[in-house]
Amino acid sequence: NYRYEFSFDVYHKKTDDMLFKDVKLPSSTGFDKVRYMNMGSAKNYGWEFTANMNLIKTKDWNVRCRVNLAQNFNEILSYPSNFSTNVFELKNGEKSYART
Repeated sequence: NYRYEFSFDVYHKKTDDMLFKDVKLPSSTGFDKVRYMNMGSAKNYGWEFTANMNLIKTKDWNVRCRVNLAQNFNEILSYPSNFSTNVFELKNGEKSYART
């Protein structure tokens, strides 16, 4: 019922034991690959700002406005040594990973 409402959230999360699909195994194990395996880690962090405004409120109608701004970052910290990837340099200098 307030005319203006604001919120600001910040988060930082590290995930360990990410789930990888079709991981190749050494031939000495007797298997060529395992379907799924928990390994690797990633970091996700960012912020989000929300503003809700009741601009006009009368008996017959309401005018509301909502603004949402966010910035999110994801970073791979580690992945399995037998996980083949291609690293691509983006225009902004950051790196992107693609599995081969």
